[in-house]
Amino acid sequence: AMANCLYGAYQARHFSCDGAKRTRKRSVKLFGIDGRVHVGVLCGGPSPERGISLNSARSALDHLQDDLVVVHPYYVDVGLDAYRISQAQMYCNTPSDFDFKLQDSGQRFRNLQEFAQHLQEEMDVVLPALHGVWGEDGGVQKLLEDAGVPFIGTGAAEAEAAFDKVRSSTAMRELGYPVLESTGCSGSRADLELEIEQWMASRKLCQATEKLVVKPARAGSSVGVSVVNGAKEAAHACRALVEQGIGKEALVEVYARGGIEFTAIVLEGPHGPVALMPTEVELIDAVLEDSASLEDNMIFNYRRKYLPSDQVRYHTPPRVPKDIVQAIRRGAVSLFRDMKLKDIARIDGWVLGTKFGHISAPDASRQYLLCPGGLVTFTDINIMSGMEQTSFLFQQAAEAGFSHAAVLREVLFHSCCRSGVPLPNHLIQSTEGAGKSARRKVFVIFGGNTSERQVSLMSGTNIWLKLRSFKDLDVTPFLLASVECADSTPVHEYPVYELPYANVLRHTVEEVIESCQCSLSESNAHIQVLSELVVDDCKNVGLTDAGSLWEPFRNPPPPKRVKMSEFVHMAKSEGAVVFNAIHGGAGENGMLQQLFEEEGVMFTGSGSSASALCMDKAMTGDCIQSLAQEGIYSARKRTISLNDLPTGTHESAPWTFQRLASELGSNELCVKPGSDGCSTGVARLVCDEDLVKYVCAVRQGLAQIPPDTFQSPHGIIEMPLPPPSALLFEPFISSRRIVVCQQKSRGGEQLQCVGDSEWVEITVGVVGVKGNMHAFNPSITVAESAVLSLEEKFQGGTGINLTPPPPIVALPTAISQAKLRIEKVADLLGIDGFARIDAFMHVRTGELIIIEANTVPGMTPSTVLFHQALEETPPMFPKDFFRSVVNYALEEKP
Repeated sequence: AMANCLYGAYQARHFSCDGAKRTRKRSVKLFGIDGRVHVGVLCGGPSPERGISLNSARSALDHLQDDLVVVHPYYVDVGLDAYRISQAQMYCNTPSDFDFKLQDSGQRFRNLQEFAQHLQEEMDVVLPALHGVWGEDGGVQKLLEDAGVPFIGTGAAEAEAAFDKVRSSTAMRELGYPVLESTGCSGSRADLELEIEQWMASRKLCQATEKLVVKPARAGSSVGVSVVNGAKEAAHACRALVEQGIGKEALVEVYARGGIEFTAIVLEGPHGPVALMPTEVELIDAVLEDSASLEDNMIFNYRRKYLPSDQVRYHTPPRVPKDIVQAIRRGAVSLFRDMKLKDIARIDGWVLGTKFGHISAPDASRQYLLCPGGLVTFTDINIMSGMEQTSFLFQQAAEAGFSHAAVLREVLFHSCCRSGVPLPNHLIQSTEGAGKSARRKVFVIFGGNTSERQVSLMSGTNIWLKLRSFKDLDVTPFLLASVECADSTPVHEYPVYELPYANVLRHTVEEVIESCQCSLSESNAHIQVLSELVVDDCKNVGLTDAGSLWEPFRNPPPPKRVKMSEFVHMAKSEGAVVFNAIHGGAGENGMLQQLFEEEGVMFTGSGSSASALCMDKAMTGDCIQSLAQEGIYSARKRTISLNDLPTGTHESAPWTFQRLASELGSNELCVKPGSDGCSTGVARLVCDEDLVKYVCAVRQGLAQIPPDTFQSPHGIIEMPLPPPSALLFEPFISSRRIVVCQQKSRGGEQLQCVGDSEWVEITVGVVGVKGNMHAFNPSITVAESAVLSLEEKFQGGTGINLTPPPPIVALPTAISQAKLRIEKVADLLGIDGFARIDAFMHVRTGELIIIEANTVPGMTPSTVLFHQALEETPPMFPKDFFRSVVNYALEEKP
């Protein structure tokens, strides 16, 4: 009753801000026959950001779907054909995972008008989780408006004006905001360089050397953004945008030298918009072999935005004085109003030195943007913020006390009420379960000190968020902060942080540790004051009162730092299951497992012996040799100390490329760190020069090897840090190449197989108890180059996973035989609970060449394990998959 009463007040507040309630012309009964709100979530689109769009839509499904809200996913392909897709397909890595089979698995609409009519008749409200062209430029908004479909976000005309960087920059200048000097350019103009030179001369900029930023006028997420020097390079960058099909128009802007980059989320409440706590984006210079690559290192580009790495740090709030933070927030709210945005937006900008010259002056009403410590300027407006699990939206919302579900509910509620969509009274009721005392405790631990620690953070965060949805579980996140320790530190002395909600949502392990240290320091008083101001502002616009009903976690206890031995004792005394999400190092080599076993702590995954065996790839290969008679093989392997490898082509060293090639029986080699995974440092070598370059990169501690450093084409290779002391060499196995190409008849995609090889690289999840493991259907991850990159393996929105391999790739009988063989491998290795086994599979016989077994596999939001679990009968959804892993841990280990 109290919830219903509060909801009535909440809805009344919404309607009061718009005056009279709008009348909706709907012929169908709202909320179907079940009294639930039906939300259509749109993803995909024609832009390069369609993969990120799928990630955003997946988050909406994860955090909105419950007993009261039903999420209906829809996909729009690059040709603007619309489909109704299944919830299972939302957990694919990219739209290309399923685009080629939509004719069979999806409901295709004849045209966009039919699609819009369907949404008008069947959905209560639509969330266009689309980024870039058509999704944020007014295209989809116009379609929905014309059909009378209520939707979340800004209207068509306003979206078009905000999306175009040239138009929005001009609009902000005319509205009196200080704006960086810029000019709009057409990449197709013959006199483009002269045009840029004339603009630079008029602004007293050095035409040959002035640093500029070139952005496509109509794209987002840093797609196509580059830093250049002078007019000639700027003209070349503009023409490159045309050649790459990104766009004909570009914005050439003065580089914000010495500035502090920030981004701020703005939410609209019943009484107006409010800016959450802004985030500073700090770029860290990576050590690159090629100095020419440093240019790309100076911009918050697409890769840095979406792949966790040490090359970017986020600070929430920004490391600037309180008056500047408040100026950012005030200015973002003002811009939100002036541009007539709705519901939600992300606004980016810079804090510049007060003497920065190439910027328009603020008018009298914007003088608050000029602070003693800096000048606030805005550069980009994004009408639909990304919604990945640690996105700016969720980071900043958590600082104001909102969980993922709560902030999305707030946006949903406000949009519905603004559009005149009535909501059922019981929707306000909390979905939280009974008191914590009645629930099984689960400690999710992640982090560590290996090169895989950032993927571990993604995995652990994902596990924690999904298990929190179970009412009978009390789930607590913990960070293993061994990155702080010396190599000689014993495992039981490793530091572990118990994390509050907001501290988890960081980009890297280092950021989590920094946030914990800040929370425990005296300087936290400054942040606490800012947090209280944000919370008060949320209350003033009517947000926090409703949000707190779903999940109150205001004023959480600070992080708690303990030793690993104390963490183990805590788990034992509280009867908790430890969900181990630590990839590599102590988390996967049996050390932590042995500690848990000795203390009688329940934990997920394999025991100490199997973990140690699988972590040693050479020992794994030796073990598997006993299965050769059953069509299961292991590639030859050789582990070599880094000190025994050459650092020059004419250097005498115990091991050369020719000696390795001779011993392994292959003219091409695959090299990887001796005890690492996740595709960090994996490369294809074909000659002495390649080997020397690779060894030198490891010795120098490079964070990345630039594209095409070696003779075989490849992309950026993320390198393990700290550098490994030994390298593992294997024969490079050529596999069948799978190509995804556009169909000529429509905008969809189709598969093609290239090459004569009858082997494909697969990865297979296994679940169960030791001695009785069950293999899922295998997946093929399509690599752009010879080996899978870190992004292709773990970053949602990149890479293509095919689950199961379609008949054009492998015979169904071969897949069935391969699954049986994988189960034999898992049982031989003593795997327990769950794991992932990588192998090459013969496409006709199902014979296997085992690559490695991962006892703590990646569990990121779009992991292939989800794809495979969803292919089971009945489908096993991600949160149920994680719950089954917890249940296996509760069973006594053999």
